[in-house]
Amino acid sequence: MLKTSAVFFIQELDAMSWIKAPRQILSLGMYKVTEDERISIVPPTLLKKRGFNLLIYPVTKADNGMYRCSIAIGGDTQSKTYRLNVLLPPRITKAPGPILKVVEGDALQVSCFAEGNPPPVVTWLMEVAKGGIQILPLRFTKDGFELARNVLKSLSVDFVEMNGYLQISQINRQMSGTLACQAVNGVEPKAVRKMRLDIRFPPEIQVANSLIKQSLGGDTVLQCQVNANPMGIVLWTFGKAKTPINASSCSILTNKAVKYCVVDSRQKHEERWPSVISKLHILRLTEEDFGDYTCGMITMMGKHAASTTLERYVAESEQSMRLFNDPFFNLPLQTTTTMPILDHQYNLDSSKDSLYGYSHFREKKKPLITKVLYADATSAATQTMPAISIILAVQYILER
Repeated sequence: MLKTSAVFFIQELDAMSWIKAPRQILSLGMYKVTEDERISIVPPTLLKKRGFNLLIYPVTKADNGMYRCSIAIGGDTQSKTYRLNVLLPPRITKAPGPILKVVEGDALQVSCFAEGNPPPVVTWLMEVAKGGIQILPLRFTKDGFELARNVLKSLSVDFVEMNGYLQISQINRQMSGTLACQAVNGVEPKAVRKMRLDIRFPPEIQVANSLIKQSLGGDTVLQCQVNANPMGIVLWTFGKAKTPINASSCSILTNKAVKYCVVDSRQKHEERWPSVISKLHILRLTEEDFGDYTCGMITMMGKHAASTTLERYVAESEQSMRLFNDPFFNLPLQTTTTMPILDHQYNLDSSKDSLYGYSHFREKKKPLITKVLYADATSAATQTMPAISIILAVQYILER
């Protein structure tokens, strides 16, 4: 509100006026001349009292300028001039869209422009995941912005930030999160434009075990974890020919005759990039089921695969039966000669799948010699076999 501080008489009011420079007449005496409904002369019923006020409400940017109150008394004109400086909160006029898609390893260049009175200061701020580079939790403070600079420098990432222009020399997935352009000029509210950094990278696959052993007729679970953006479909294949495995979802498994089913679960990580764990369930194992299983994915960014070998687990008792039933060892036994036969045992780790309770046998070390058995061999000249030959034969059977 603009107002004077002089005392005027009623008969003199017709000689008073408000004028906006250069020559826009707003009022003459008690009458408003302009058609602008935002402008009024107040108080209209208290003109004998001190004050002759011009009210502009609401004020806009166009109201900036010089205003003059004039009064002519006895041929003498007196006036007072006011400068109206309208303070405007910052407003962002140009900024990137809500999603910024960037390929990992590429450079990022973005600009943000804002207007206001006084002219705002534009800065860039970043919020990323814990475990990555946690620059700040979108609390727009000077300390937070300095922290952002320090973290980027610690990653050996070159960047330029000046007058709303931001350039980062090399983007990596640890920067996945929210990027924000902020404009501040001391007039509330601040202007903030947020955008999500969508860092694209090809699939990366890691299997839980490179080798799993399971008994004939048992069930097993093979597992792989896939990191990719964008995320694709996990594909399981079998054998060197990479034969696709047609597996339905385990959650809708109704047919007991089904051989395979799959459970894919999205992981809730502190990181902001997609991650999936895929579990392939193989039921009622037969001899044909043992071999290499490959977990793979193909996206627009590339492809990757990793394999797990499924081998048949043979218990110690079954190994012994195979050994003594082998035709190679159908030799007449007598009590005249004894020779040591080495018996191998695998040092195996037996564990269970936490979801379905399947027992797996994962080979931790190479076969160890754990005990010595003794067998009698004939001393007859026609059926005599050197001890070293029997030892090598036992090793051959156990290892094949």
